Amino acid sequence: MNSTGMQGWEDYKSLMNQVKLADYNFTKESKGASMEDVDKFFKNKKGVKRKEVTTYDGLKQVNYWYVDKSGKKIGGSDTPVFYAEILTKYKDGKLIYASVEPGSYSYSNKNAVNLDKVEELDDLSMFSNLKDPKPVPYSVAQMEISSVPVTSVSFVTKGGNHKDTNPEKEQVDMPQLAYLTVSPQLYHDKEHPDPHIIGLVALPYLNASRDFGNAHYSVLNNLSKEMKEKLASRSLDLNK
Repeated sequence: MNSTGMQGWEDYKSLMNQVKLADYNFTKESKGASMEDVDKFFKNKKGVKRKEVTTYDGLKQVNYWYVDKSGKKIGGSDTPVFYAEILTKYKDGKLIYASVEPGSYSYSNKNAVNLDKVEELDDLSMFSNLKDPKPVPYSVAQMEISSVPVTSVSFVTKGGNHKDTNPEKEQVDMPQLAYLTVSPQLYHDKEHPDPHIIGLVALPYLNASRDFGNAHYSVLNNLSKEMKEKLASRSLDLNK
């Protein structure tokens, strides 16, 4: 990743230290940053192009693209070549989702982690200690779901047994983008608060790479529904 792309990742970390996410499942009852608050962060950022859209589900979405200095476009479109994207979503005027992901990128199979190995993990430290290869993040996303702050990271995987979703073909040979989700509030041992892995799903890489940010959002949106159901049944035990 070049310096323009790296600046996007650094800005994402700074942004998330300055703004508050509203609760996705209880947005009206919670506090969250406004679009104006987030725009203010980017006000004096050079080389950042803003695009606002209304999504199919009625949410407001604002993309901040870290564009190529030459001003060149993608193919014959009006979309500029960009090397990082910060994607934000708003519900009832409040920030409920923010992620950072690559724009122009290169894929390398040498960074693909065996999904079987990841499925055996319980805690974030176990994931962080993976080697040969070490997972390389493609995107990072954050939400607050039913009063639980969550952080999710995507990375390239291969293999994996999925008898529940693909009974005719146990081994998945095509590259996938896996999404691992944790919360700093959920862990097994209070004396050693190592965040517990509360979600791990994988999508075909070719599908997810068409829109890294919205693919990541769809994963956390599904998790939010699961957590809301567990809360309603008074069984919000994400270890199960």
